[in-house]
Amino acid sequence: MNSVQLIYIAAGILLPLFYVPQIRRCLHDQSKLTSYSMSKSCTQLLLRLLMMPFVMGVGEITMTCIVCLDLVGRVCEYGCAVYSLRHQGLSWRLIQQRSFQDKGQQAANLPTNESIYLQTSSK
Repeated sequence: MNSVQLIYIAAGILLPLFYVPQIRRCLHDQSKLTSYSMSKSCTQLLLRLLMMPFVMGVGEITMTCIVCLDLVGRVCEYGCAVYSLRHQGLSWRLIQQRSFQDKGQQAANLPTNESIYLQTSSK
Protein backbone atom coordinates (compact mmCIF):
# COMPACT_ATOMS: atom_id res chain seq x y z
CA MET A 1 0.00 0.00 0.00
CA ASN A 2 1.48 3.35 -1.01
CA SER A 3 1.17 6.75 0.69
CA VAL A 4 -1.60 7.96 -1.65
CA GLN A 5 -3.76 4.98 -0.71
CA LEU A 6 -3.10 5.57 2.99
CA ILE A 7 -4.15 9.22 2.68
CA TYR A 8 -7.27 8.17 0.77
CA ILE A 9 -8.17 5.62 3.45
CA ALA A 10 -7.55 8.10 6.29
CA ALA A 11 -9.65 10.77 4.58
CA GLY A 12 -12.38 8.24 3.83
CA ILE A 13 -12.57 7.16 7.44
CA LEU A 14 -12.44 10.71 8.85
CA LEU A 15 -14.96 12.25 6.42
CA PRO A 16 -18.04 10.52 7.88
CA LEU A 17 -17.09 11.84 11.33
CA PHE A 18 -18.03 15.32 10.08
CA TYR A 19 -21.63 14.14 9.75
CA VAL A 20 -21.91 13.44 13.49
CA PRO A 21 -22.28 17.10 14.65
CA GLN A 22 -24.78 17.80 11.85
CA ILE A 23 -26.79 14.70 12.76
CA ARG A 24 -26.84 15.73 16.43
CA ARG A 25 -27.91 19.26 15.46
CA CYS A 26 -30.75 17.88 13.35
CA LEU A 27 -31.96 15.58 16.12
CA HIS A 28 -32.06 18.35 18.74
CA ASP A 29 -33.41 21.12 16.52
CA GLN A 30 -36.59 22.96 17.49
CA SER A 31 -36.58 25.60 14.72
CA LYS A 32 -37.87 23.35 11.92
CA LEU A 33 -34.31 23.32 10.55
CA THR A 34 -34.56 26.87 9.20
CA SER A 35 -30.79 27.09 8.66
CA TYR A 36 -30.52 23.60 7.15
CA SER A 37 -30.75 23.06 3.40
CA MET A 38 -32.89 19.99 2.79
CA SER A 39 -32.47 20.40 -0.97
CA LYS A 40 -28.65 20.40 -0.70
CA SER A 41 -28.66 17.35 1.54
CA CYS A 42 -31.12 15.51 -0.70
CA THR A 43 -29.13 16.38 -3.84
CA GLN A 44 -25.87 15.18 -2.29
CA LEU A 45 -27.51 11.93 -1.21
CA LEU A 46 -29.03 11.31 -4.64
CA LEU A 47 -25.72 12.02 -6.39
CA ARG A 48 -23.91 9.62 -4.08
CA LEU A 49 -26.54 6.96 -4.80
CA LEU A 50 -26.05 7.49 -8.54
CA MET A 51 -22.30 6.92 -8.09
CA MET A 52 -22.75 3.57 -6.37
CA PRO A 53 -23.04 1.39 -9.52
CA PHE A 54 -19.74 2.86 -10.78
CA VAL A 55 -18.05 2.35 -7.42
CA MET A 56 -19.25 -1.25 -7.23
CA GLY A 57 -18.11 -1.83 -10.81
CA VAL A 58 -14.55 -0.70 -10.09
CA GLY A 59 -14.14 -3.64 -7.78
CA GLU A 60 -11.61 -2.11 -5.42
CA ILE A 61 -12.70 -2.94 -1.90
CA THR A 62 -11.03 0.11 -0.35
CA MET A 63 -12.87 2.58 -2.58
CA THR A 64 -16.15 0.70 -2.12
CA CYS A 65 -15.88 0.75 1.68
CA ILE A 66 -14.97 4.43 1.82
CA VAL A 67 -17.79 5.50 -0.49
CA CYS A 68 -20.20 3.30 1.47
CA LEU A 69 -19.13 4.99 4.73
CA ASP A 70 -19.83 8.37 3.15
CA LEU A 71 -23.20 7.13 1.87
CA VAL A 72 -24.15 5.87 5.34
CA GLY A 73 -23.26 9.28 6.80
CA ARG A 74 -25.38 11.08 4.20
CA VAL A 75 -28.33 8.72 4.69
CA CYS A 76 -28.15 9.20 8.46
CA GLU A 77 -27.93 12.99 8.15
CA TYR A 78 -30.88 13.26 5.76
CA GLY A 79 -32.88 10.68 7.69
CA CYS A 80 -32.35 12.56 10.95
CA ALA A 81 -33.40 15.82 9.30
CA VAL A 82 -36.60 14.19 8.03
CA TYR A 83 -37.24 12.65 11.47
CA SER A 84 -36.72 16.03 13.15
CA LEU A 85 -39.11 17.80 10.79
CA ARG A 86 -41.76 15.11 11.21
CA HIS A 87 -41.29 15.24 14.98
CA GLN A 88 -41.88 19.01 14.82
CA GLY A 89 -45.15 18.50 12.94
CA LEU A 90 -44.25 19.10 9.28
CA SER A 91 -46.16 17.01 6.78
CA TRP A 92 -44.52 14.65 4.32
CA ARG A 93 -45.60 17.02 1.53
CA LEU A 94 -43.77 20.00 3.08
CA ILE A 95 -40.65 17.91 3.67
CA GLN A 96 -40.76 16.77 0.04
CA GLN A 97 -41.14 20.39 -1.12
CA ARG A 98 -38.16 21.48 0.98
CA SER A 99 -36.10 18.59 -0.39
CA PHE A 100 -36.74 19.28 -4.06
CA GLN A 101 -36.79 23.05 -4.46
CA ASP A 102 -34.07 25.58 -5.00
CA LYS A 103 -32.70 27.79 -2.24
CA GLY A 104 -34.62 30.90 -3.37
CA GLN A 105 -37.94 29.12 -3.19
CA GLN A 106 -36.95 27.53 0.10
CA ALA A 107 -36.11 30.89 1.66
CA ALA A 108 -39.41 32.35 0.46
CA ASN A 109 -41.36 29.52 2.10
CA LEU A 110 -39.62 29.63 5.48
CA PRO A 111 -41.61 31.12 8.33
CA THR A 112 -40.58 34.55 9.55
CA ASN A 113 -39.55 35.14 13.14
CA GLU A 114 -42.84 36.93 13.72
CA SER A 115 -44.94 34.02 12.47
CA ILE A 116 -42.88 31.56 14.56
CA TYR A 117 -43.50 33.76 17.61
CA LEU A 118 -47.23 33.93 16.89
CA GLN A 119 -47.42 30.14 16.46
CA THR A 120 -45.59 29.42 19.71
CA SER A 121 -47.32 32.13 21.77
CA SER A 122 -50.79 30.95 20.77
CA LYS A 123 -50.20 27.46 22.22
